[in-house]
Amino acid sequence: MQEAPIFTFEIPEKRDGREVYDFIKSCPPLDLNSRYAYFLLCDHFSKTSIICRDIGNEEEVVGFIGGYRKPEEPETLFVWQIAVSEKCRGHKLSHMMLERLIGVNDPTPVEKVEATYTPSNMASYNFFTRFGESKSARVDTSDYLSEEDLSGGGSDHEAEKKIIISFDKQ
Repeated sequence: MQEAPIFTFEIPEKRDGREVYDFIKSCPPLDLNSRYAYFLLCDHFSKTSIICRDIGNEEEVVGFIGGYRKPEEPETLFVWQIAVSEKCRGHKLSHMMLERLIGVNDPTPVEKVEATYTPSNMASYNFFTRFGESKSARVDTSDYLSEEDLSGGGSDHEAEKKIIISFDKQ
């Protein structure tokens, strides 16, 4: 029987931006943003992002969530991107990382989680749906950006749908 990995969860720091960029690059088919964007996520949005490492090799990033609180709705955590290394899939790492992020009440408790996903990315849709169900939360979806909105510059991009997980106020 294979031993389950043990993870460390950290608030990213600006210096982690390069490592996170390299990690996301190794996780196709995720959209790769600029290296600069990952430095910003790890610096400006560090309290709403999380970096995960395998305790057996603390130099290697095995998970990352980049997100932010919506400026007009600080109770809403928008999840920009979730990535888990292939070798760590199946250990509920995405769930553990998101659980930690919604537990941060800085300065407002998280009442909603929002994210977008492409219709072909059923893994993302299924993850957010299962996460919401595990919290007995309401899960709603809607159209967000059309293919036309996202096309241009010679690249095609699928439409983006929005998923909203609403937690009951306690």
